[in-house]
Amino acid sequence: MTRSLVGGPDLASLAQHGMWVTERSGAAGPTPRTIPLPGHPAVYRMPLAVWFDGPMEVGRMLAACGEVVRRHPVLTSTLAERDGVLRLLTGTAEVPVTLAEAPADPLDLAGEGHLDLATGPLARFTLARTGPDRHLLVFAAHHIVFDGMSKDILVRDLAAAYAGEPLPPLPVPYGEAVEDENARVRDRLPGAAEFWRARWHDSRELVLPGLGTPTLHAAPGDAVDFVLGDEVGRTAAPLGLTRFEVVLSALRLLLHAYGNARAAVAVDLSTRTEATREHVGLFVNELPFDVVPSGTFAEFAADVRAELRRMYAYRHVPLARALGGVSPRAALTPVSLSYRSRSEAEPVFPGLAASVEWMMFNGAVRNTLHLQVVDGPRGRRPGCSTTPATSAGTAARAWPRT
Repeated sequence: MTRSLVGGPDLASLAQHGMWVTERSGAAGPTPRTIPLPGHPAVYRMPLAVWFDGPMEVGRMLAACGEVVRRHPVLTSTLAERDGVLRLLTGTAEVPVTLAEAPADPLDLAGEGHLDLATGPLARFTLARTGPDRHLLVFAAHHIVFDGMSKDILVRDLAAAYAGEPLPPLPVPYGEAVEDENARVRDRLPGAAEFWRARWHDSRELVLPGLGTPTLHAAPGDAVDFVLGDEVGRTAAPLGLTRFEVVLSALRLLLHAYGNARAAVAVDLSTRTEATREHVGLFVNELPFDVVPSGTFAEFAADVRAELRRMYAYRHVPLARALGGVSPRAALTPVSLSYRSRSEAEPVFPGLAASVEWMMFNGAVRNTLHLQVVDGPRGRRPGCSTTPATSAGTAARAWPRT
């Protein structure tokens, strides 16, 4: 039994509470056609696909999925409000691990079954044989128990379990990790309130080619993949910037070029610590970023870097907690950016060649335009998801050269 802020081990994190409120309010949007149950949002469904070539031992793979669930019991959770407090109830929902027929579209497997916060399950594994010595494993989880870095952890643990390696226990229980995160928010709350009071402008105006009315509510969407070449790294190094800072600067300049004098970009910032680096779960906070472009690109990018470092001091504090009065929404601003660095090597499954779809699209978009970049050992993979009314292709082709 671990200590918590209210005397129990299963307190939900503030990030989970915000997502729960958003889904209950309806701001998480309707279900796309790929999800068969109407009225249940898909924007928080996080799919991950792994293609395998070679003679797979199916029973061994299914057992490995079970081992991953045993190491990460948060996947077996449901959520319930008790005495006005949102609780994360671990062990109340079994994670399905099933065999299926080969799908016409991998997204069909990713969209099977409802991920219900109250009744579960919040995650599921589905394995399908798609040809001789070829299999597809699709994992889908609700974002409330899973984030981008969780994908790396899950696939790495799955590969280790398939290889017969024992999975070590987590450094701290999930409930204790949540307690520590909530305590950090409490400690930083006064400073965060002062920081954001002068910066937050709840503007929903946006100018993009072909765009009608911008939105902060989730809806069925489209996705476009495009190329983000080596020029990002070549630009970053001599300026003393990270690749993330270059991409954020370029995105903000792109919005400025389209006529957006003020256009905050909501950025996903990891809230993980050394104690939670091994955890599957929700350890991310979305915060608004806006620096008005001026000067040369190098000068503007330096301003971006400086403002980001000021923000990082309050990265654990949800904006709605710092200021209050922020209405439920799937994204803070019409445009958002998620940039995730992958430092780990590609997973190795004995006797199999594996290919992971790290950015599998779920069929929904949480705002008007969301840019996602996975920066891994094999390079940067960007993708752009939009509402159907937005010209994602135009935005991708107009990526500024620095």
